[in-house]
Amino acid sequence: MYLYSITGSLLFKEQHRSSSGKARITKSVQQLGSGVYLLVIELDGYRKSYKVLKQ
Repeated sequence: MYLYSITGSLLFKEQHRSSSGKARITKSVQQLGSGVYLLVIELDGYRKSYKVLKQ
């Protein structure tokens, strides 16, 4: 799991393991300022990106 700022700076990177292709990950974003972020999740060669808006 990667979290990038809207300008492309890597804010954090974490590795997680899943069983049977499922995972539930909880991450506090309280320390982040308001704005738009990009969350990237990679699992078993699959990559999905999400735009995250923190108010």
